[in-house]
Amino acid sequence: MNRVTYQDIQRDVLDRIKSREWEPGDLIPNEETLADTLGCARATVNRALRELAQAGIIDRKRKGGTRVSISPIRKALFDIPIIRKEIENKGNKYSFEILSEKKTRLNKIDGLSVETTHKSNDVPYAFEQRWVSLKIASGLKKLDLKTISINEWLVANIPISTGTISFCAESASEKERKLFNISSNNALLIVNRETFITEDLVTKVRLSYPPGHKIKTIL
Repeated sequence: MNRVTYQDIQRDVLDRIKSREWEPGDLIPNEETLADTLGCARATVNRALRELAQAGIIDRKRKGGTRVSISPIRKALFDIPIIRKEIENKGNKYSFEILSEKKTRLNKIDGLSVETTHKSNDVPYAFEQRWVSLKIASGLKKLDLKTISINEWLVANIPISTGTISFCAESASEKERKLFNISSNNALLIVNRETFITEDLVTKVRLSYPPGHKIKTIL
């Protein structure tokens, strides 16, 4: 019989949260109950829950029990934006077009690779190249990708615990030059981002923006 690790318990808890078996604000079973159910030591459960609490996914109170966080996303220094809202907040019409979609594997994990153009008043606003884990975001298998962008669906449905983000300028590829209708001398603003649930990669995305685009955040 395989020994249950604290990572196994974390995955079990996260699966229940993602499937909405345990919804935001719900009280989850105590450590003793989880240890009996999963067949492991209470100390193992304690470590698993302690790390999830540190990531902001659950809230633990000594006399109030453990609950799923109301907003199970750790407060980040840079919030993950919903591109639709960015565009609509400027008073413009949002639309998006999926250019390609295929199942791929990254680090032996089944995923979905999607290229999307986000448009403002029918003009290309951002070009998104994304890989997303179907192990974590299993709901995408049933989602009609023409009804909602993956960017917006992930922000609304998948909690994250950590991530990385970088900004740089890069020369436009031939595809990007045609998309943004620019010359080969133009550089694009590039945003690369990875997000995780504990140690599991949720999504990896590259966003390219046309010359002159600005990103503003609040410190």
